Amino acid sequence: MGQSSSSSSQPKNESQESQKSTQAALDYWAKKQEQAYQQIGSEKNDEQLINVQETSSLLQHEQQQQQQQQQINQVDQIKEQQMIDQSSSQQIIKQEIIQQQIQDEYIDQNIENQINEPCNEFIQLSQEEIEHIWLSKIFKIDAKNQVINNQKVDFISQDQCISIQYIIDELCYTFLTCSQFRESEKFEFLIEVLINLGEVQIQEQFIKLDEGIIEKRKYDEILHYLQGQLITCILYPEGLEWDKFDEDPNRVDDYRNQRATVFYNRIFSSNLQLDYSGVIQNLLDYINTKVSSDDIQKFLDLMFKREFKDLSNWSLDLLEQSSQTLKLLLLIANYPNIMEIILMNSWAFGKFKLMQSGQQFQNNCIIGKMLSGSLFYTDSLIAKNKFLGDYNSMKIMRDQYRRKIFSLNDEICKLFTKILSHKSNVLKMMFYNFISNIIALNLNLEKILNQGLMQQCCTPGMVFNLHYVLLKMFNPWIDDQGKIDLRIKNIQLQMFLILKDHPLFSTIYQNIDLLAPDLTPAQELLELETKVDPMTTMFLLTQRINHIISTIIDQFYYNRILTKMSDIAQQYGQKSTQFQEILQLKLSFDTQILDPKTITYTMQFLSFSSQLAMSMIDENNKPKYPYGLLPSSFVNDIHSFFNTYKYNDEILKQPYEFEKCCEFAIFAMDTRNITNPHLRIKGIEVFHIIDQGKMNKRGIVQTQSFDFIFRNNEIIEKHMISGLLKVFIDCERTGEGNQFYEKFNFRYRFCKLIRFLLEKHKDRYNLLLSQTVEKEKEMFLAFANYYLNDMIFLLDECLTKIKKMKSLESQQRDMEQQQDYFKLQQELKTLSIFLQEYYNNIQVFSEVQPEAFLTDEIRDKLANNLNYTLEQLNGKQAAQYKIQSLGSVNFDPKLIMGNVIELYLNFSSNDQFLMQVVKDDRCFSIELFQVTINLLDKHQIIPYQRIQLFRELIFKLQEYEEKIINQLPDDVPDEFLDPLCYSLMTDPVKLPHSNVIVDRLTIKKQLLNQQIDPFDRTPLTIEMVIEQPELKQRIAKFIENSEKKKTKQQIKIVQEEN
Repeated sequence: MGQSSSSSSQPKNESQESQKSTQAALDYWAKKQEQAYQQIGSEKNDEQLINVQETSSLLQHEQQQQQQQQQINQVDQIKEQQMIDQSSSQQIIKQEIIQQQIQDEYIDQNIENQINEPCNEFIQLSQEEIEHIWLSKIFKIDAKNQVINNQKVDFISQDQCISIQYIIDELCYTFLTCSQFRESEKFEFLIEVLINLGEVQIQEQFIKLDEGIIEKRKYDEILHYLQGQLITCILYPEGLEWDKFDEDPNRVDDYRNQRATVFYNRIFSSNLQLDYSGVIQNLLDYINTKVSSDDIQKFLDLMFKREFKDLSNWSLDLLEQSSQTLKLLLLIANYPNIMEIILMNSWAFGKFKLMQSGQQFQNNCIIGKMLSGSLFYTDSLIAKNKFLGDYNSMKIMRDQYRRKIFSLNDEICKLFTKILSHKSNVLKMMFYNFISNIIALNLNLEKILNQGLMQQCCTPGMVFNLHYVLLKMFNPWIDDQGKIDLRIKNIQLQMFLILKDHPLFSTIYQNIDLLAPDLTPAQELLELETKVDPMTTMFLLTQRINHIISTIIDQFYYNRILTKMSDIAQQYGQKSTQFQEILQLKLSFDTQILDPKTITYTMQFLSFSSQLAMSMIDENNKPKYPYGLLPSSFVNDIHSFFNTYKYNDEILKQPYEFEKCCEFAIFAMDTRNITNPHLRIKGIEVFHIIDQGKMNKRGIVQTQSFDFIFRNNEIIEKHMISGLLKVFIDCERTGEGNQFYEKFNFRYRFCKLIRFLLEKHKDRYNLLLSQTVEKEKEMFLAFANYYLNDMIFLLDECLTKIKKMKSLESQQRDMEQQQDYFKLQQELKTLSIFLQEYYNNIQVFSEVQPEAFLTDEIRDKLANNLNYTLEQLNGKQAAQYKIQSLGSVNFDPKLIMGNVIELYLNFSSNDQFLMQVVKDDRCFSIELFQVTINLLDKHQIIPYQRIQLFRELIFKLQEYEEKIINQLPDDVPDEFLDPLCYSLMTDPVKLPHSNVIVDRLTIKKQLLNQQIDPFDRTPLTIEMVIEQPELKQRIAKFIENSEKKKTKQQIKIVQEEN
């Protein structure tokens, strides 16, 4: 009974308390309404208050009170019903919380209705109230019930007004150091609060909330405080008496800081940018201005490590992660202060103090990983396996991967451009150093003979991607000729003087050769300009990496792939496994180096470099300061890229850039402009791209745009002929002369180009050839001597290989001998192509300027050359040069014979030449010429009219043969005879070192091949010989007496006959 009475009185007391509580809430709300009316009456700002009519406000007020009373009655009913079933005090507390939440919801809804219905009266909350309501939501605080983050605590009083200042001064630190929550819970709660703070609308100086507005200043205050606490939790947890994780900042694979991992996985990961962009941006805003450099370094390194880990499985087939990472870096790049701290020392851009090789950069930082998108076979053994199926399928794959690679490269370019766009000169210099450091780590890629050093560098594909990015960044300065003219005027020329001493460039340019230092006298700067010009700096950085790439292309693409493709196709066939493998290797490089945008940027850069060099030439076509101090790569790189681009038709779309490169290449061939013969030889490679034969095979008609290069360009016309002749000679006097195929590949190109000029542009270049021969006789004499030597050498090589092949044909060949036969076949085919082009070219020379090969010094060599060739083809031993596969190796004896006959005819107007033909005791015979004419009649090798002219030439030779019989007297004193050729001297000279007396013409012929004394091998030039006037006079007297004696004998013979 007592228990029943007690139990029945308890709900009654609780009901009374509830009514008191309800009444208190009504009184409180009425008081707030009254304050709101007073504020409305006194407020005069129409933009912040709503003007409500008094009568409608009273009506609305009564309706609202009724609604409020109904809501409270419902709550009371619910509570009474629940109180019957609940006896514990804990359940009572929960019901009170529910009641408070319902009341709060009602208040929130009431305020929202007043805001959305301007015609209705609403209650304006004070800033303190707005803060209280808003912060209670953000921090999940129920002050009355002393609850935070869904747990009851004792450090929040029931009547506590939740304000920004309270949180900063007391609550946050108390919460983070209390023992009621685990450290992980507190850290997660802090992250949640920051997320909530990031989901606000910022309107100029105010933050718009559901409850009203607060000043942005206050919002920033609480935001920055909490962000600071976040940094503290991650970096310095001991300040909060939390556990500390000792993660090694210098190890990319150390992830022991669990809080850093939690925050990264929850917020900072690039994959979460769309979800938490506001939080990340707020945090970056904060650390950019409020955090110390050391802490920025530490915090972002923790984040970048984990981002780098997410990239561990990155590949060209999975680009989503890399794309997100670059977006994150691009966002960070908006903050110059942050970039100054991390650019040279972070896991994002590289910890250069820890990195001693290119491989470490590539494998241990985000940018290194991002730049690694490549299919170069040098980068990965499986790269070539991307290209399977037929050639069309391979091209489809090439194009697909090309889009992926360059899409990524373009994003990296945006990132770098963003960094460089800031006004901070400090950041600019750091970026230049960043690029310079990467280049320095990869200089060993130029040491092609040291594989160990090359393997320490970044992969060639990665370096190529960086090269592309720098080209694209530099391109806006030079993508228009008007810009180029202006940029050349503004470039810092003095940088070339101090290049090897400048702190930014000294490492990467220290071992680079200069263009022509001996042509540029040293000058001292009166005052060293310390300001770094962005365009000049970017040009020099791009120029340096451009040279590394040209070396890579030469080594791994041209030498290992392009030069072997045709041989493999011929040996095994284009359907063979061997050819498919090398085609895969080619496509792995083509994907990047033959990308149309890459070719465009490269051509524009090479054109700018060429124009910069040509701007240092005065009006008299002489180099001026600082021309000679330019890097030699200006020439080398043009050669390398053009040698590659000749296989790609994109080059045809760059006629203007091509012309500018040609101008400099031709100018560089002249010894007066570049003294290094190795560089001068490179110039002709530029023009090998104009090969109509190759174009015709590919179905390409040479565009008219290339024609103006040779017709309307004063620089090219002026230097072309003499430049080509000089480099032909240089090829013999440098190391290239000892490397058979390099030498003849070059000279083959020479023949193709000179013949192209003399045939296709004869109206201009035939006259230029004649003027050059007349003006520079000694140079042309040296050229003609080497040219004729090559003709004999090539013919002998061809005939030797034919005899070897004939010997193998007569045997039962095993596998090894079959390989030898095929090798001989390929070598013979190449030699035959060289030999035929030599004959084609000299035939054009003989038509345009026959006198050039008929000087005293060279005439006998020409005659002997032709006689020897005719004797080999049509003499007694000709039968041994007939083999089964003669037609497949391009060696056509009839065609060569036709060339030789044409040369005889073209030179036949010169009597001294015909006399020299007949004087050749070794090879000349009238019988040989008779056999030749019979073959011409039989096979119609040349036109009938030319055969008739050759028949007449034979009669003429017979006449000359009769004239030279007994020409040399029998009683010639030994001192009058030349010791080298045993002929009668006419102009004796003494050699200064050996003291031997020879004929001047004889020693001149000897010096054409080697400028040494043939008797003691000491250096010798024609200027060093000593004339012998007394001996010369005696010889002349002897010749005169011999002629008189001979005349008397002839008269006597005639008289006796009569």
